[in-house]
Amino acid sequence: AYTLTYEQIAQKARELVAIGGTQLLLQGGVNPDLPFDFYLSLIRRLRQDFPTLTIHAFSPTEIDFMVTLTGQSLEWVLQQLIEAG
Repeated sequence: AYTLTYEQIAQKARELVAIGGTQLLLQGGVNPDLPFDFYLSLIRRLRQDFPTLTIHAFSPTEIDFMVTLTGQSLEWVLQQLIEAG
């Protein structure tokens, strides 16, 4: 298993935009070493750097993991992700 840096993800997004892509699918499993803020920061930065992309992010399994990770409700986790972008 591995974790991409923001710059690696951003490079892939730049390539996508360069060929006319409009949607970014962002799923990668669960990593117990990453804090919830990692995901929020990732979404915020992608939204800021690539405002024209539609971001499809996180599988139900990943969302469930975030609920467990934060100890918060599903609704709270989803609201945080929505606010991030």
